[in-house]
This record gives sequence, structure tokens and C-alpha cells, in this order.
Amino acid sequence: MKKLLSIACPCLLFAYSAHAECSTNTLQGEYGFTVHGRILSPDGTTTTSLIDGVGKAMFDGTGNLTQEESTVLNGVRVGGPANASGFSTGETGTYTVDADCTGLITPDLGPGGTRTGSFVITRRGQAIHGIVTGATINGAQVLMQTYADYERLDAR
Repeated sequence: MKKLLSIACPCLLFAYSAHAECSTNTLQGEYGFTVHGRILSPDGTTTTSLIDGVGKAMFDGTGNLTQEESTVLNGVRVGGPANASGFSTGETGTYTVDADCTGLITPDLGPGGTRTGSFVITRRGQAIHGIVTGATINGAQVLMQTYADYERLDAR
């Protein structure tokens, strides 16, 4: 019987560890991110603008975030006042994380600009992959087809 138990135990441990358990605390620290996508016409059939950006987000482990980003829309920088490196600063937001490592993020990008997104956490909290599910620009709702990828920054 001992032989059977020793063979079964590694399999049981593998099956148990294959299921990720996440919480809001899984996202804690600084992450670098990229954003790429497009703004669509109101009926969603035509691309009206291309979006590319990079940034840094700080997740506090309790559901709040701050971030700075440098984003271009059709090649022209957009966003609030920029620091010397061209990054809009002072952006804040909230996030939630479910036990299955999926979540929601809502950054406030300044007056009239918000995004809502869905994401999945991978690599034990080292990476996040997300899509924009809703957005406003200058207070008006817009359709976007945009994704973002985050990676935890190395400790300094």
C-alpha cells in the first residue's frame, strides 16, 4: 500500500498546484506596460485612430493603483501635462482580482478620460494581459479595440 501512495502523491500535488489562486494582493508593486490598439467608428466598422503607449503602474495590493504613461494617437502625444520624459503623471484607478486570476481595472486618466478593462494574471503575478472593455475620451464614450501587456519591474 505504501508503494501505491508514494506513486499517487506526486500526481495529486501536481493537480492541486495547477490551479492558480489569486487575490487583489497578487498585484502589488511596479509593472511596466505597453498599450496597442485602435479607436473605432460609433458602429465599430471602421478604424478612426491608432493608439500606442508605454507606461508604469504601481499596484498597492489593496485595489488601488497609480500610473504614468506616454501615449500617442495617430502619432501625436495625448494625455495630461507631461513630465520631462513625456509621461502623463498622477493617473489613479482601482482594480479587483478574482480567485481564478481574472480581474477588472479602471484607470482614471484625468479630466474626461477613463478606461475599463478585463485582465488575466499570469506567471504567478509577474505578468498581466488585458483588453479595454470601455473608454471615454473628453467625456464621450468611444469604442476601442485595444490590449495591454504588463510585466513586473525588477527590484532595484
